[in-house]
Amino acid sequence: VGVVQQEAKTVLAYSSISQMGFLIVGLGLGLGAPQAWPAVAAGIALYAMHHGLAKGALFLGVGVAPLAGLRGRRLLVTAALLLPALSLAGAPFTSGALAKISLKPYLDLAPSFWPRWGTLLLSLAAVGTTILMGRFFWLLREQRRRGDPPDRAMLASWGVLVAASLLLPWVGAASAESIEKALAFGEFWSALWPVGAGAVLIGVAGYLLREAGWSLNIPPGDLLVGLEKLWQWLSPRLFRQGGFVGRADRGKREYPDPSLFLATAEKRLLGWPLVGTLFLLLIVLQALLLAFF
Repeated sequence: VGVVQQEAKTVLAYSSISQMGFLIVGLGLGLGAPQAWPAVAAGIALYAMHHGLAKGALFLGVGVAPLAGLRGRRLLVTAALLLPALSLAGAPFTSGALAKISLKPYLDLAPSFWPRWGTLLLSLAAVGTTILMGRFFWLLREQRRRGDPPDRAMLASWGVLVAASLLLPWVGAASAESIEKALAFGEFWSALWPVGAGAVLIGVAGYLLREAGWSLNIPPGDLLVGLEKLWQWLSPRLFRQGGFVGRADRGKREYPDPSLFLATAEKRLLGWPLVGTLFLLLIVLQALLLAFF
């Protein structure tokens, strides 16, 4: 969904949603093995620091991007934007690689097949992050032509964030063992291939989409647009015989429109009385769970 967005900051927002999955994995490992929680919590804290700094640098970098169009500053600005993006993808020798290494050993605490497949799944997630970053830079190239150059305060804040995203995880929260593993030659290749695979997929997909002229736009935050499109395709086939006849025009065939139902349901759910009732029920349910389990 993030790949088909049309705004650079929206792509970053979807990337944040996916990155939260890594933190949830760490939380699940800690809940499953309470004796290892102090060590797992340190890994989660390191990953949260890495992500917050790198993603903050990219969000602020959207406002700095117009500088990349100025001669003499293009290389510097592009490199400073690329470094936190590579860090999010877990490229070798970045804070992202360090953060993932700090959590990876605790996959052995997971039950069932997770220890065996966990490392591969994390690598595939890094491929997806690389593709999202490719989409981000593509949109950034288009948007920088419309933006105004940043003021000095924004530029200074952005520079501090970029530097912090590169250095702080290494000197502020990482253990000596994690740093040693992150700099090991074996870890270099395991961190490099997902980024390389993502870059290849970006190139192949970009070429195919450009040649085919395909376009897809999912509204930000819309999880039901796929079901709506499916319903629009199915409706004429499901109701081909009878259809739905409107009151005003008996000769016109009509089909149920799920978007109207969803809009009405959403309007009712947003009412304060209903929201308050649901919130109260949630508190009661949580209290019952704590009491009995």
